[in-house]
Amino acid sequence: MSDQYCILRDGELIAASPLEWARWFETSAERLVARSEVGDAEITTLCMGMMPPGALFKTVIYGGRFHGQTECYSTLEAAMFGHERLFGKIESEQS
Repeated sequence: MSDQYCILRDGELIAASPLEWARWFETSAERLVARSEVGDAEITTLCMGMMPPGALFKTVIYGGRFHGQTECYSTLEAAMFGHERLFGKIESEQS
C-alpha cells in the first residue's frame, strides 16, 4: 500500500484521503484492534492508519512494571501477535 493514509475496515487496510482518515481516526471503533488487562496493566493495540514505515499499528502498555512500553507494527497480523506476546510477557512476570 503506497498511500500515506489508510483506514481499517472489516480487518482490511483501505487507502484513504487525509480527510477520510481524520474522520475515521476520530470516530471509528475499528481503530481499537485489541485491548487486554492483566494484573494492574492494560495493553492496547490500535490501528494508527498512517504510513511511516512499520508504524501502521501500535501497542502500548499502561500501568504496571512495563508502563509506557510501545511497539509498532506494519501489519495487522504482526500487531495481533505482538499484543498476545506482550500479554504473555506481563502475565508470566506476575505469576
